[in-house]
Amino acid sequence: MLRTPLHHVHKRLGAKLVEFGGWEMPVQYTSITEEHVATRTNAGLFDLSHMGRLELTGKDRTKFLSRMTTAGVEGLPPGKGKYSFLCDPEGGVIDDIVIYSFADFIRLVVNAGNRIQVLAWLEDHKQSDDVEIEDLTSSVSMIAIQGPSAGSILQRLVEIPLPDLPYYWARAGEIAGDMGMISRTGYTGEDGFELYVQTDRCERTWSLLSDVGARAGLVPSGLGARDTLRLEAGMPLYGHELSRDLNPIQAGLHRFVDLEKEFIGRDALVLAKANQKMRRLVGLEVEGRRIPRQGADVYRDNRKTGVVTSGTHSPTLQRTIAMAYVEGGAPIDSLCEVDIRGKRHAARVTAIPFYKRGK
Repeated sequence: MLRTPLHHVHKRLGAKLVEFGGWEMPVQYTSITEEHVATRTNAGLFDLSHMGRLELTGKDRTKFLSRMTTAGVEGLPPGKGKYSFLCDPEGGVIDDIVIYSFADFIRLVVNAGNRIQVLAWLEDHKQSDDVEIEDLTSSVSMIAIQGPSAGSILQRLVEIPLPDLPYYWARAGEIAGDMGMISRTGYTGEDGFELYVQTDRCERTWSLLSDVGARAGLVPSGLGARDTLRLEAGMPLYGHELSRDLNPIQAGLHRFVDLEKEFIGRDALVLAKANQKMRRLVGLEVEGRRIPRQGADVYRDNRKTGVVTSGTHSPTLQRTIAMAYVEGGAPIDSLCEVDIRGKRHAARVTAIPFYKRGK
């Protein structure tokens, strides 16, 4: 099992460690709810070094990536980021990724458990393109600081004026004296930043952020809080809302698919868009506090019509929420039932996301 450069820090902090995507990662330090609430109200500090970081160079890198992903990447200004998908010819998702375009290279952030297959997929499709792909996962580490206080905490360690950095943009610069990259992105539904630093400086960066943020309510936060935060924000998780058997159109992520250009899987996604009977992702508010887990059946009019992909008790909303794929989708406020351990519980279809931060 792989370990991040912060593994011994997590152990020292008393984190509960679990396997995730082939890595040993902290699922929680105190409690998932405490870490969730701290991120929503102040700030959470997350180790993201398990995520894959790839770098593309060569004169054909943009053309190549445009052919491989659902996003239009040609013409992106330096520093601009885009969320996108690598799809197979059937439209299934190989991985959901974030793309950052710079003057001399393109950086990709991919899911931990998919890194090896993404590398192989890209290498297999290079053809005669002038493009080189380098895996930076071991040499460049990744930390996220998320929450309403994230900007004011981080600003004390960087010279980049963070209020001027737009959402989904990245800039290179010094982080506490060390060169790195800062992006205004996250996976929590809150404002926040993701930091890319050399692996041998990762622990120093984490420690400085912890020290600076302590008085502002910053707490180390694990995968458990990251999952409840992203679920409230309606963000998909690979292996749950996305997979080789599911496509971005079904997931309601049309805005990240440019059907006007050619890419692998485009024809299948055009058909998926027209197929009104295909299962579509919906949000559910479930009666009671019992949590529907992935695989729980969804019923409408006493007929099985779908399946839950993720569920939790929302610490912010104080309600039980879930995402599920149901045949043809379902109208907002329509009623259904979810089978939780053999007993059906009433549920109402609701909009995704469940939670949106205030401006």
